[in-house]
Amino acid sequence: MGGCARAPQLSRGVRHTDSYEKKPVNTQAIAPPPIPQTWWQRNWKWVVPAGIVGCLAALACFVGLILLFVFGMFKGSDAYRDAIAQVRSDPGVVRELGEPIEPGWWVSGSFHVTGPSGTADFETPLRGPSGRGTLYVTAEKQAGRWHYKILEVAVEGKSDRINLLRDVNGV
Repeated sequence: MGGCARAPQLSRGVRHTDSYEKKPVNTQAIAPPPIPQTWWQRNWKWVVPAGIVGCLAALACFVGLILLFVFGMFKGSDAYRDAIAQVRSDPGVVRELGEPIEPGWWVSGSFHVTGPSGTADFETPLRGPSGRGTLYVTAEKQAGRWHYKILEVAVEGKSDRINLLRDVNGV
């Protein structure tokens, strides 16, 4: 048993080969494992639209709060409340629009008050069970009291306006 190599053994008709026999080698380069995707790469398709919708919703809320604040300022003013009270108590307006008379939510115009003085120039829609109209107001505040220059209601479908100043300024 000296330096001889051991001969392969045969068993039941199967030819065993030498374990040192050359095996075919793959000559193609082995591809590295894929790089894992980041969170952004996996989710950008839903994050971008959700972000846009979220920004639009935030903008709409911001604009809504500004409108709520501005309309609240108008509707909380003495000039607005007095004008609406005059509209509701005037028999000519009640005859045309019916009762109850409700102001619309939209008010357009300007309103500026500094202490005991100021100006108001606005219009607001009115509605009642018998019709619709628009209230027009132009007033000036002096020494803490409103003096109306224009206070009238334009009824839809009528050419004449109903003047409400006869009782307000003592005319």
